[in-house]
Amino acid sequence: MAVGVLLQTVHVRAGVRSASLASLRPFAHNDMINLDYPGLRLVWQSARSGAPIFAVDDFLSRSECDRALAKCAGAWVASAPGANPPASTIRTSQNVVLAKSETPAIQARIAELVGRPRACFAPLKIVRYERGQQFSPHLDTAGLSEEARALEWHAPPRRALANLNVELTVFVYLNSAREGGETAFYDDFPDGAETVRLAPRRGMAVVFFVTPQREIERCGWCHGGASSFAFRDMLHAGLPAVDTKHLLAQWVWSADMDRDPRTPSADNAPMLLGGEPL
Repeated sequence: MAVGVLLQTVHVRAGVRSASLASLRPFAHNDMINLDYPGLRLVWQSARSGAPIFAVDDFLSRSECDRALAKCAGAWVASAPGANPPASTIRTSQNVVLAKSETPAIQARIAELVGRPRACFAPLKIVRYERGQQFSPHLDTAGLSEEARALEWHAPPRRALANLNVELTVFVYLNSAREGGETAFYDDFPDGAETVRLAPRRGMAVVFFVTPQREIERCGWCHGGASSFAFRDMLHAGLPAVDTKHLLAQWVWSADMDRDPRTPSADNAPMLLGGEPL
């Protein structure tokens, strides 16, 4: 049984707060995102942890989506399996990880949406799922390497100076899929009940919290079987694609990711592809 309520989609005019946000309950773990971002709506909120999922329709325009895909043409590589729990996680997509100098405008817009500085952003990743490809249920947790732990990491105000992790996930669908490729969320790790299913729709952004900041400060990094401080009810999956699906993914950390080029990641190395920045 779901532990939250799936809220009806509400379309709003720019600058007018979605009526669905009136249902947002207090959320004590993190600084909230920008609730006044035009078109922001609450998709679902867990009754157990309070973790919300937000969406913004038409966050990127058709031309912006097309430009992002054109930049990646011919540069696709197999996605790294990653260390996301559970250990049996399957990821069979292709992706391009773009150097941050390639994506200033898109990341500036995401920074406005989430209310976090761009310095906290990992390099943006663009992902392609072809027929039958998927990302099985997983949690978006990621730890710092021993080398990164030894660096003098600087964190923004009110964030932990050590034991850092990904705090937010943002993804934007770059095309609409008529069949397959939905993003499904579940209410518990490793195999809870489905709570939300989002069909890929070009330009729609989705935002959800990954790790409670207070828990990072309390118990530090612990990438165990259940990822002890991850929101267990943010378990999610990219269901098998039928039509080809493209999306961009942005992970927002609780620290300055620009301190060192060895920023830890299970993803492929960032690319400089040239041409007009996104």
